[in-house]
Amino acid sequence: MAEPTKLVHFFEIRLFRAGGKDRVAALDWAARLDAHLKVDPKARTLTLPSGVDIVAAGVANSDRQVSLGRILKGATGLQKGSWTTATFSPVEPESADDFFTRVTYVEFVQGCNAVAMVGGAGEVPSKTTVERLLNAMDPLEIGASWVLEPITQPGQLAQAKSRKAFKTVSLRTSVQPAGLDQLPLDDGSVESLDQTLARMASSVGGPIRVTLKVTVERPSDRPDALARLKQILMGSKEILENSKRLTVDVDDEYGTAMFNLIEHRLTASIPLPEGEVSGSTLEDAVLLALGNVCRANQNVIQGLTDPARGE
Repeated sequence: MAEPTKLVHFFEIRLFRAGGKDRVAALDWAARLDAHLKVDPKARTLTLPSGVDIVAAGVANSDRQVSLGRILKGATGLQKGSWTTATFSPVEPESADDFFTRVTYVEFVQGCNAVAMVGGAGEVPSKTTVERLLNAMDPLEIGASWVLEPITQPGQLAQAKSRKAFKTVSLRTSVQPAGLDQLPLDDGSVESLDQTLARMASSVGGPIRVTLKVTVERPSDRPDALARLKQILMGSKEILENSKRLTVDVDDEYGTAMFNLIEHRLTASIPLPEGEVSGSTLEDAVLLALGNVCRANQNVIQGLTDPARGE
């Protein structure tokens, strides 16, 4: 059985005002978080448009991590003792999914205006909720506010082209039927994936949507097969330009790697404890993994959010 995981999403903090969403020089978000957490817990409670109350709780041994918990009547949300203390703890979850509907974890990435977040009720944590926290931590003048933008990475087509062969191709795309002039001649040449899928769409009689994973079986028995798979994909202009998802796996003398060939949001997977665990055990595991992926991606994030890069 596959190990349970949760996806971490990275967002850039930008300054919104008339005229757009601007990048600014890196701010000391750890200091702002520290000041916010010193405010009386009841006073720092935030009410969302849905009417749900949330509160930020500090994380032991970290000045960059914070948990945002829902405070609701009954058994859900965060348990609180006294409003005069900053001590909150998550209720015991029936499952990891149940737990993450109640608590979202955030880490401010060191040296830049960026956050990593994991949890929340949906696949992607609510950036609106974290924006509320940012603006409570650092209120701006009327007409200005802090907003979050997903951090994206450019496609890695050039890096993939530099490798000799592809072990696996995975894609999701839409395909139009081929016209007669687009059908390949039977001359023994390698047919592109564009042509193969266009033939299928023509046979179906209309546009199709394709999710596909191609892996060469026993490549050691077919030394040219991996190179031909690369040739088939690299000759497929429509797929390279229009796919919603397109990745390739390589395994050669330079090592193993996975390349995402289209612009994509920066994310990372973190492992979760298996089986039934307490809220504190799950929380500790998530916070440790969140810190690890932030450190691992720190240089990349700093480069992608550097104000000198422009938009």
